[in-house]
Amino acid sequence: MDKLKPHLDKLLLTVVFLICAASTIAWVLKDRTPPSWDPARVRPVRVGSMKVGITDLKQGSFSYTIGSVSGGRPIVRERFAVLATACQ
Repeated sequence: MDKLKPHLDKLLLTVVFLICAASTIAWVLKDRTPPSWDPARVRPVRVGSMKVGITDLKQGSFSYTIGSVSGGRPIVRERFAVLATACQ
């Protein structure tokens, strides 16, 4: 289990993706018409909170609470390459 701890967020995302993909495939194979949609039956429900903080141009933080579960992640700017000037 200790080997999986650093990868739990990726594993959770993979499971959610697979469930969504499987349900979409099942829906398409079963019936190709979308389900009926009644906006009057939709009600917003607060399940938690989310906070995004930007420290500077290179970093920030993301925190959330859903029910009794809280967590967070740092936000770091991803640098893919050093931009070259147009004139050389």
